[in-house]
Amino acid sequence: MPEVAKKWSQKLYPDLEKFGGLPQALQPLLAKLHGELMAEGLDKPFIVYASVRRESRSSQVMIARNHRAFSTDFWDQGVQYGSGWAKSLEDVAAAIHGFQVHRLDAAALKASHPWVGVLEQAFVHECGATAFVEHAWQGYVTWLAKEPPESAEHKLLPLIRACMTRKRLRLLMPFTSHNHLCFSRTTGFPYTDECPPAFPIGDGFRMHRVDACAGPVDGDAETIARALEDSLSPSCPAACHGTAESLEA
Repeated sequence: MPEVAKKWSQKLYPDLEKFGGLPQALQPLLAKLHGELMAEGLDKPFIVYASVRRESRSSQVMIARNHRAFSTDFWDQGVQYGSGWAKSLEDVAAAIHGFQVHRLDAAALKASHPWVGVLEQAFVHECGATAFVEHAWQGYVTWLAKEPPESAEHKLLPLIRACMTRKRLRLLMPFTSHNHLCFSRTTGFPYTDECPPAFPIGDGFRMHRVDACAGPVDGDAETIARALEDSLSPSCPAACHGTAESLEA
């Protein structure tokens, strides 16, 4: 995979040199496509970068350091649909326009812009939140089962399986952070935090209570899964498509 550039080469990227940056070079190409899309940069640039957002969809664009190429990703409702390296900035503008203005689905994005590697999760996302959540649970089981038994990742597997037997937990989006198992009522990132995370300790697991004064709960996978489910708000719904930000909005 190409190395992302922190600065552009005038020889490789004369258009960026001419316009004064990646967002500035991308904007006229987007404008030609009549989608009213706006390319923006970073407040404090540390890499060559541009972003474009329209409603629930967004893309980030970067450049390769040692040869001319543009990295672009495609997100909808906090879920990555795909990414790829394009040879021209015109190709990038066309793909972003198609994805955000015409709202191409995963199949159409793949067919119209073959340089974009569309992810399996994009197709599952289009099947609805219930299917996407179940796909996430099964994905964790498959991934963790392949990890070495002594690894921190593999140690989460019994807890994942125990949580899958809990009806209310099974309806939430599982995700991990620093080897902690967490739950969200949105399928997209940034996620919500519906209950305290749980993590392996020794031969068992630990969950910190919402009330820190009450102390943590330690136990086997079944004990912690039950404690996690009990900690949920009675009104906690099943996970839906979106992000924590969209729920607040």
